[in-house]
Amino acid sequence: MKQIWKSLIRTVLFFLCAGLMVVSVSGALRVHGLTDSGYFKQPVNSLDTVYIGSCHFYSTIMPSRVDAIAGTNSYLAGGVNMTARVMYYYLKATLERQHPKTVFLDSFAFTIHDSYVDPEVLGTCERRNIADLPLLDRIKLIVEEIRLNRDMNAIYYAMDISSFHENWIYFSNFGADNLSEDHGWKEYGTSQMEHPGDLLQCGIAAENTSNLREEDLVYLEKILDLAEREGTEVIFISVPYEITEPEAEQMNSFRSILEERNVEWLDFTQNEWLSKTDFRRGYMNDANHTNRKGAEVISDWLGRFLMNRNGTQKSE
Repeated sequence: MKQIWKSLIRTVLFFLCAGLMVVSVSGALRVHGLTDSGYFKQPVNSLDTVYIGSCHFYSTIMPSRVDAIAGTNSYLAGGVNMTARVMYYYLKATLERQHPKTVFLDSFAFTIHDSYVDPEVLGTCERRNIADLPLLDRIKLIVEEIRLNRDMNAIYYAMDISSFHENWIYFSNFGADNLSEDHGWKEYGTSQMEHPGDLLQCGIAAENTSNLREEDLVYLEKILDLAEREGTEVIFISVPYEITEPEAEQMNSFRSILEERNVEWLDFTQNEWLSKTDFRRGYMNDANHTNRKGAEVISDWLGRFLMNRNGTQKSE
């Protein structure tokens, strides 16, 4: 009997050690979704403006450049292919640490499922972004997701148990860790599109309207309700990129919801808004991301927008 127990204990210990080794090695090899791990380490109540969004955001908005014009103190939480669900939990974690006057959110999160992003890559990115939340916030996410969606998978990705396959998908698509150069901003390559002197023509004015996905609609309402309870202004931004027809149709529905909730939307995918800037074709790295020059143009405009809105200016 003792021999059986010894064998059983050895077996359990073997599989326990093997499991811990797999999780440990996988975690060591993982690459992060968040562009700047310092975002959730900022001093409590030190930020008056925050930006939360996808690679569209972190390639376009330069917080320090905006701050220099507007006199704000801002930071950007940028996760590759950030979904509406991830955006909600990032906002929730942010508002437990900061009391920003204004939060800018990336509208791409609400049409991303009908964009150019591969579904398998999108799922991996969602888990990567959630895994970059602080541990306590991941635990809260598990509780809320199980209660809201009965989603037991939340335990899997919130505890950051990453498979080698997932890490390889992420690494092969996005490379090494996204280390930011400016409070969450990261240059997305240095190439330029052709015809650098031409004005960029954006915008598909879709005649039809299609509903947002049910999941995205749920998290949009949760985001707006949370911001309203906390007394924080939410402004959505679509930075310059070439949207697809299905996205444009969903944007019509998105616009109606924001108008009903009296929420502002700066839509630089449309020429009406882009013409307010000196943005040109050569300021894109590709069809979906600005280069450094494009980021400077949009950030300068945003700085002036906030300065005029808040009546502030950086002290010399």
